Amino acid sequence: MNMRKIKYNKLFKMYPMQLGRRNFLQLFGATSIFSVPFFRNLTKYLINNDPMLTDHVDRETPTHWPDDVIHTIYTEKPYFGLTIDDGWFPDTFVEMLDILKRKKYRANFFLVGAAAIHCEKAYPGILERLVNEGHSIGYHTMRHYALELSTYSSSDYSKDYDEWTELFRYYLGNDLANKALKPYARAPFGSFSDEFLKFCRNRSLVPYAWARDPSEINRDRLIRKGHIFLLHIRPSDLQYLDEFDKYTAEPLHPVKIECMLRNEDCPDITPTSEDNKLFGRHIPY
Repeated sequence: MNMRKIKYNKLFKMYPMQLGRRNFLQLFGATSIFSVPFFRNLTKYLINNDPMLTDHVDRETPTHWPDDVIHTIYTEKPYFGLTIDDGWFPDTFVEMLDILKRKKYRANFFLVGAAAIHCEKAYPGILERLVNEGHSIGYHTMRHYALELSTYSSSDYSKDYDEWTELFRYYLGNDLANKALKPYARAPFGSFSDEFLKFCRNRSLVPYAWARDPSEINRDRLIRKGHIFLLHIRPSDLQYLDEFDKYTAEPLHPVKIECMLRNEDCPDITPTSEDNKLFGRHIPY
């Protein structure tokens, strides 16, 4: 078989069958398969995911995020950032909060507005419980619709963010909302488009991605110090929340982003503040 045929088989037969929903949208988005962004994103995906092509690459460093997006926070302490997305399963939401309380973990929740409404209807006061137990909330859009978001401009995201903020102020009241809502944003499906990043700059929000998630763990890529770890509020992710020691490269403690950045809401093994260097850049605080 000639090399050209091998190459086409690899790119257009093997990979589409292996991509999850997030990876597929991250690659293709709303762009043409012949566009420059498609080939750039495809190259990044292959570099980060194919051991046959990339044995020489430092596979501990994610490469598929834009430079402005943070996935790792350098720290000398045994910490990694725990982030939890969406909120479509109210019963699982309650179970996760129970586990976090029992384990004395605190997390950053990137909640979808419509999912928060769904959970509040099922369990009135669940958002107040989340805040009172020490967790924080970041922006993850109102509806998380792929088709809708693929056409969003920065101003569309800004309107969506205002609606999202108003919703949480309605459920939490101003005092709890001021305490819980952080200037953090996570793009649905990890699709940090130019328009989404422009919106973040215009609204002074910090875009956060992740260095590890369950799909990485299942490929034996363990959580390391300073990584931001992604879970979703869904039944299949409960096992990770309850057994982190199985998925870390060394003994590590899950903390909120604020802990690694500014020593806020840290566990008893509080670190001493240093540079709080971020992967690729610094955040002014």
